Amino acid sequence: MPKFTKASATKQSLARKNFQHEDFFSSDTAVRLGINNHTTDPTILKNLSSTADLMQEVRDLLKEPIKINSAYRCKQVNDAVGSKDTSQHLQGLACDFVCPKFGTAEEIIRAIKKAGIIVDQCFDEGSWCHISRKPKGNRMMIGFYLLENGKRKFKPL
Repeated sequence: MPKFTKASATKQSLARKNFQHEDFFSSDTAVRLGINNHTTDPTILKNLSSTADLMQEVRDLLKEPIKINSAYRCKQVNDAVGSKDTSQHLQGLACDFVCPKFGTAEEIIRAIKKAGIIVDQCFDEGSWCHISRKPKGNRMMIGFYLLENGKRKFKPL
């Protein structure tokens, strides 16, 4: 019988029917730059557990495989990808993903909106979807980010 450890319990808590623990820490940027993109922070791990539940809910809706591009990001990775210090990825509350067999990012966010899945943010980022959910106070911001005069502007769906 395998030895039970706190680390194995954490890994078990992020695994879902269609996702593995590592899916929520994977980062091509972290690998390329040699950055350890893991955390043991209990608050972040709790948030990641909720994000894992959200992603399983989306996977069950879409009924097709999802590839997570980025969920949790440590500060170094977040800085390396040019994201703001207010990014929900730093807290383990957000996930960027694609589901090519289902359709485009726009088709995915339309399906999420139609299904009534509770989100804080769900954006079509062009070639991928960004989704997040907070423990409370979710704003249901579903739409697109467009570039206008060199600035990102949110357009609701």
